[in-house]
Amino acid sequence: MTRFVALLALLCCLPASAAWRTVYSNNSVAVSMDESTWQVKGMQATLWTRDRYVQAAQADPGDFYFKSMNQQAQYACDRHTITPLLTVYYDLADQEIKRLNGDGKAIPVVPGSLEERKFNLACKVTPVGLVKENTPPPPGKPAAAPAGKPATGKPADKGKPGDKANGKKPEAKPGSKPEAKPETALTAASGPVAIEPPQGESTLSEAAQIRNLLQNLREDNDRYRKARNEAYFKPIRDGQFPRATVVTCADSRVQTPVFDQNPEGDLFMVRNIGNQLVNSEGSVEYGVRHLKTPVLIFVGHVACGAVKAAMGDYSEESRPIRKELDNLRLDKKLNLTDNVIRNVHLQVRAGMIKFEPEVKAGKLAVIGAVYDFRNDLKQGYGKLVFVDYNGETSAAKIAKLIGSSDSKPAAPAKPVKKKP
Repeated sequence: MTRFVALLALLCCLPASAAWRTVYSNNSVAVSMDESTWQVKGMQATLWTRDRYVQAAQADPGDFYFKSMNQQAQYACDRHTITPLLTVYYDLADQEIKRLNGDGKAIPVVPGSLEERKFNLACKVTPVGLVKENTPPPPGKPAAAPAGKPATGKPADKGKPGDKANGKKPEAKPGSKPEAKPETALTAASGPVAIEPPQGESTLSEAAQIRNLLQNLREDNDRYRKARNEAYFKPIRDGQFPRATVVTCADSRVQTPVFDQNPEGDLFMVRNIGNQLVNSEGSVEYGVRHLKTPVLIFVGHVACGAVKAAMGDYSEESRPIRKELDNLRLDKKLNLTDNVIRNVHLQVRAGMIKFEPEVKAGKLAVIGAVYDFRNDLKQGYGKLVFVDYNGETSAAKIAKLIGSSDSKPAAPAKPVKKKP
């Protein structure tokens, strides 16, 4: 009840020059539409009933995390109480994102950053599609205004004089209508929004964490299934014909979509700590010699915990962990990043030795790469950097062997083999 009262109080603070109607609401967020133009002008999140935040304008913008969720909206999270509070709105007239609660000093949450994981965990942000596109009323029949809010026919207010844009304009999606056109009905979300599951340190009980995780997995799987029809699974229903065997670290920050947006049936994945051949030799051999993949890729990553552990004293670890770390041959004089690269080179060399007949016959290429989610290699966040190609470590030569993505099209998908 307190949330409902607070939401009503917030909606009452909307500009008087627009006739607003709530078209979507739940316990966390409400989306409002301007009755005079039939366009979604803004999105407000429920204000919790605390004296400090009775009105959004009273809040200090430095107290919030902000995270862009789509082209129109951002969520804000109170840094002190770890509570989701409000959002910003997209101003159609100025084509800018404006905050209702401050002057742009709040810190945006960078996608993929630790702050984003803290945000998702603390604020429990799991929005799905919020609003469907609204159908305008027939000509000559203006929309009826909600009780107590007569339709004025005036355009929506651009926001309070103290509001400033955050300088970031939303990018138009290919094939979509420009948002600046007044005749385009905008929505706060174009469909389900996939949010990363909670990560990082949690204050929840173990039972609550387990329940939340299983619920997230179930919800993500439901969204996955709804986005794909039966035909999507037909090519992989009766067998697998992957194009590559990929050995990656078991680190949770290294996931298949980093280098393959549709990995089903495309990559034979093998994971272990330190992305090692010897620790998963049987699985790797199955991919290369039974599934006949023409490519074997070892993918290391920056800030690898296994490499870091192997560089130090791990004598207190359990026997199974010590056994896997013992196989890493590192140079303790090198820093962590250089040892990550060194380990990838060693795995490529081991793969070339084991599969020497295939490599010599030209039937197999053994590749080494490093996934950089911290920009330690200074080539950009999230970059997959190829560092080894059948023993060749020159970046220029590797680029030539692989080919330029700017000048050549991507390799076509491997055709599905039919059983004889």
